[in-house]
Amino acid sequence: MNYNRRLVCLCGTPPILNISWTNDNHRRRFLDCRHYGPLFRNPCKFFDWNDLKFPSQTNIVILGLLKKINKQEKQLKCRWMKTDFGH
Repeated sequence: MNYNRRLVCLCGTPPILNISWTNDNHRRRFLDCRHYGPLFRNPCKFFDWNDLKFPSQTNIVILGLLKKINKQEKQLKCRWMKTDFGH
């Protein structure tokens, strides 16, 4: 892979890396053109999600941690319910 090559959008300008703050794509990164969107008379249509690809081992570790957190949350909820109802 040639890392010296620059990515250019459909109109020939370098795209900008942005971060989405919408509920559906919160903190997801994407590339778009400076001329993208409804504010331009002839907007550029370049848009691409820039998702990082994690190695499979990373995914395994993340899933394991999520399971551990979910288990601990269930245990805390059970303790809270026992304490709250005086059992």
